[in-house]
Amino acid sequence: MQAEWLIFQCVFKSIRPFQFCPVCYKRSIRIHSKYNRELSDLPISGSSVRIKLMSGKYFCGNCSCPRKIFTERFASEISPHGRRLIRSNNLLCKIALELGGNKGATISRFIGIPVSPSTILRIKKRFDAPEKTLTSGIIGVDDWAFKKGNTYGTILVDQKNNEVIDLLPDRSPDTLAKWLKGHPEVQIVSRDRYGSYALAIQQGAPQAIQVADRFHLIMNLGEATKRTFQSNGKILKEAVNNTVITPYDNGQVEGQINRLKDIKRVMYGKASLQLLRKMVLANAR
Repeated sequence: MQAEWLIFQCVFKSIRPFQFCPVCYKRSIRIHSKYNRELSDLPISGSSVRIKLMSGKYFCGNCSCPRKIFTERFASEISPHGRRLIRSNNLLCKIALELGGNKGATISRFIGIPVSPSTILRIKKRFDAPEKTLTSGIIGVDDWAFKKGNTYGTILVDQKNNEVIDLLPDRSPDTLAKWLKGHPEVQIVSRDRYGSYALAIQQGAPQAIQVADRFHLIMNLGEATKRTFQSNGKILKEAVNNTVITPYDNGQVEGQINRLKDIKRVMYGKASLQLLRKMVLANAR
C-alpha cells in the first residue's frame, strides 16, 4: 500500500483456480486471459482509496451455452461490471437520495469518493424504492405539480405513520380509484375539495370515510373573509368611523416603538435605559 497525493492504492490478485459460468453455472478451469480492474472503496481519513484487482476471463466448456467467454465473479462487495465496491456505491446512493446531482457530487469530493453529477443521477435511477403494500388505513390525498399550471400528479400520505405511500402520475379519478381498489384496508381518506378525488374515493373505496382536511378549510375560510372585507371595505370603514369618538389612534405609538427597535439594534442591544432615553429624546420627531 502506498500513499500518493492523498490517494491510497491497494493491489490484489485473484488466486482461485476455477470459476462458474454465470449463465449455465458449469465449472470452468480454462483461462482466457487476465485483466486489471480499478475499484473505488470507502475513504480512509478523508483520503480516496483505489483498489487494483487482477481478475481473469474464462472459457465456458458447455457447447450449448450462449456465453463462450465470461469474466470472473466474486462472492461479495464486487459487482460484475462495477467500478466501485458495493459499500461505496451504497454510500453514494444515500447521498444521491438526500442531495441530488450537483450537491451530491460536491459532497462526494469532500468525503473522498469524487464522482460527477451525472454519476450521482445514474446511481439514483438504479435505486429500487421499496414498495409499500399496506397502509395504516388512514391516508391523505392531494395533488402536486410536475410543472405548475400544466402537469399535476397525486401524492398519497399515511396520516398515522407520517410517511409518503406513493406518487401517482396524474390526478385523474381513474388512476386514484385503481390504486384504492388495490388497498381495501383504507378506511379514512383526508382530501381537499377537488371533485375528482371525491369521485375516485367513491369508486375505489366506497367503504372509506371522506374527511375535508383542516388546512384547506382554514385556507378557504381565510380567502372568503378576505373577499368579504375587500368587497365591503367602504361600508366597514364608515361603520368604524361612526363608532370612534376621537380622531386619534395608536398608530403613531407603534411607529415610535419600531423606531426604538431600530435604535436598539444599532446599539447591539447593550444600551442602558438612560442612554437609550437620551438618544430617543434627542432625536424626537
